[in-house]
Amino acid sequence: MKFRGDSLRSVRETDRQTIADEKLYDHQITNNLDLRSIEQQKLESLQPDYWSEELNERRLVQEEEEELSQRLDEHDKQIERQKRIGRLKIILQQQMNEIKQKEKEVFFSYIYSFFEKTNHLNLVRTIKTRRRTSSQRTIPIRSI
Repeated sequence: MKFRGDSLRSVRETDRQTIADEKLYDHQITNNLDLRSIEQQKLESLQPDYWSEELNERRLVQEEEEELSQRLDEHDKQIERQKRIGRLKIILQQQMNEIKQKEKEVFFSYIYSFFEKTNHLNLVRTIKTRRRTSSQRTIPIRSI
């Protein structure tokens, strides 16, 4: 039991001694101008290296973010371009259908007027009936 008490005392004594040494070192640094200036120079020399590393990391992160935003912008532009092309295709298809319908109307009106002039009344009647159904189906030109 005595041995254990001695070992605990020795451990406490070494802890006290290390704490006292640390306090003495801190006291010397704070009170001695030469040691304080040396410690300050050491810290100042380390800080720019740390700052430059931090600045480099920030710059790299910023460049990556800019690159990502550019990629997203390009992707958005490409999607918008594809949508615009799709809308233009639909408009063009509608215009083509309107032109085809007008061509049919012009063709049938020409044929109708031609047959009226030549007095082919039976053909005129068939054209009239076909004209009514032309929007539903197409009539081949050779069958007339």
